[in-house]
Amino acid sequence: MIFTIGLRDAFRGLRRERLFANIAVAAMALSVAIEVISFGITAAAAWVADAGGNQSAVVTLDAASEVLFELVFGPIGVSVLAGSIAMILSRLFPRWLAWVGILGGSLLVVGGIVAVGGLGASGTFHDMAGALSSIPVPIVWVWMIGTSVVLFRATPRTGHAVISTG
Repeated sequence: MIFTIGLRDAFRGLRRERLFANIAVAAMALSVAIEVISFGITAAAAWVADAGGNQSAVVTLDAASEVLFELVFGPIGVSVLAGSIAMILSRLFPRWLAWVGILGGSLLVVGGIVAVGGLGASGTFHDMAGALSSIPVPIVWVWMIGTSVVLFRATPRTGHAVISTG
């Protein structure tokens, strides 16, 4: 989330790019909310199991948590896509880096959708779902690290000139 807010800050004063950056922040906030709910459901399953509760309730809660966990990938992919589109429009970042984000974000959205469909499946569809949900992750990490380096090395913008008195 902090990363996405930092990326949005790079587009200060750029109206069109800022819109995409805002979409990226909103999508990332959605993914964080989904993940927190997923962990809450996992905690509830652990509590029910520890209390000696009904095993079918534990299995149901665990399955719901797994579905939500897989759903996290879609909004993260949308966030990466929106941020990368803002990068291309602004021309403030290397184009190759933005295209890596578009590739990774697109694959992450598709992979997240297919992974949810592949839960509980077996055979080829399950294997394909696993691959499509795991292959984009390193691509997105490369994009995030590359973007972080560019943001870190960027000269901060100031609203006023520095006046030398010496």
